[in-house]
Amino acid sequence: MARLLRVLLIEDSEDDALLLERELTRGGYAPLVTRVDEPGAMHAALRDQTWDCVLADWNLPRFSALFALEMLKSQGLDLPFIIVSGAIGEEAATSAMRASAHDFVRKQQPERLVLTVERELREANDRRARKQAEAALAASQDQVRQMQKMEALGQLAGGIAHDFNNLLTAILGYTELAGTKLAADHPSRPHLARIREAGDRASHLVQQILAFTHQQPLTRTVLSLAPVVTEVLALLRATLPASIELTSSEVAGTPPVLADATQIHQVLMNLCTNAWHALGQEKGSITVELAPVTLTQALIASQATLPPGHYARLSVRDTGHGMAPETVARIFDPFFTTKPVGHGTGLGLSVVHGIIKKHDGAIVVDSQPGQGTTFHLYMPAVEVATQTEEPGEEATPVPRQGRSRHLLYLDDEEMLVELVRARFESLGYRVTGCTRPTEALDLVRANPGGVDVVVTDYNMPGLSGLEVARTLSQLRADLPVVLVSGYLSPDAQTEALAAGIRQIIYKPTLLQHLGDVIARLLDAPSQGLPPLITGENPSTHRAQ
Repeated sequence: MARLLRVLLIEDSEDDALLLERELTRGGYAPLVTRVDEPGAMHAALRDQTWDCVLADWNLPRFSALFALEMLKSQGLDLPFIIVSGAIGEEAATSAMRASAHDFVRKQQPERLVLTVERELREANDRRARKQAEAALAASQDQVRQMQKMEALGQLAGGIAHDFNNLLTAILGYTELAGTKLAADHPSRPHLARIREAGDRASHLVQQILAFTHQQPLTRTVLSLAPVVTEVLALLRATLPASIELTSSEVAGTPPVLADATQIHQVLMNLCTNAWHALGQEKGSITVELAPVTLTQALIASQATLPPGHYARLSVRDTGHGMAPETVARIFDPFFTTKPVGHGTGLGLSVVHGIIKKHDGAIVVDSQPGQGTTFHLYMPAVEVATQTEEPGEEATPVPRQGRSRHLLYLDDEEMLVELVRARFESLGYRVTGCTRPTEALDLVRANPGGVDVVVTDYNMPGLSGLEVARTLSQLRADLPVVLVSGYLSPDAQTEALAAGIRQIIYKPTLLQHLGDVIARLLDAPSQGLPPLITGENPSTHRAQ
């Protein structure tokens, strides 16, 4: 069976063109030959079609093989380029080969044409295979470099988050402690409320830093997206220039979803900030929409695969400059950015994509150059909506008394040890605070039955909180241990279960939340103490 061969022939003689086509046919090819004899025709042919090889006469009245070769190179095309001429001399042939022509055939020897074409096609295939292998290797190396960058960023963010969470725990804890000393109508209470509000915002910031490096613990609850949209838009309106119109809408019946409010807040902030940057200094609009969507068949699109079902769709639309398809294909790649150096990290949309995937959702991007961009976020609907009461005015909680139970608190931050001691002693606990793991372990060894509950930080000098818990379980198996941490990976949570940890609480830790956990553990019968329960992200709690 004849092999299809698409030939671009640079030749001014129709008779010579027929001769070459006949020779290729005799050699087993089914040639589709397009003959051109001037640069404009060649440019159009390269633009409109794809080619297997180029055959070129050496010199034409309005054209030359060398000029044609330069046109190919300028467009980045690597096609077999064979000069077929009856007048080319050795010196000209040498010049042609130096200019990257692949071979030459004299018209007086047409029998050499088929062999030369077959050889150059094989070599062209080999070159393409090598380039593909090199590109794959480069992509793999780039992926490794990106993973290394993310790992380095994660280590940095984890260290920052640990120290910052300790400071926030102290700020919110002492604010809470001060609130317990003031009457309900004390004039300083509004000031404490502002401190709590600032502390909560700082806590959200820490969670966003961790989310950038995929270290944010995911705490999913039944969530209505409308309040998140309202909060984000309120923050944005204070910073957006007057030239940008910010609007939102919600279609009735938009279902709740199972989501982490902090991370969805970050997703929406990232997308709206991206939209703002797309508008630049020009007038325009950003629109946020919520709507219920029912997929009757699987949604399969670029970056999105969803099964049929009910979804809440969160859309962010801007009237900016839009994106070309090749840009849309890469926007979720880590460190990819179209912004100038120093104006973007390339992490924002990568984080958005990762968060939505962790929520079992998907993103569909609709964008065309000059026509703006819309990000559609699909999240699975919760079948049964859970009604929750809106929080009212904060009130001072009724403290749960310790009844002289002995609390051993372990943290390398002296300020936090003093805070916990002051608060829990006021509730009737007997508190021993330690800043070194060995000191706490020695105390339990000396009197294993003298401690009722242990609270230990995860990041401790010398021994981690998990190692402390393992040793404590050997000294006294029924001693309840609470682990406090800014972040624990799923593997670390599994290790915590094996180490005998009864509860995990995420920093910044609020005293009321810690008190409730301790009281529940102490109230439970020793034979029925609850297994490991991942504590709620404290950023969802407000200090009382």
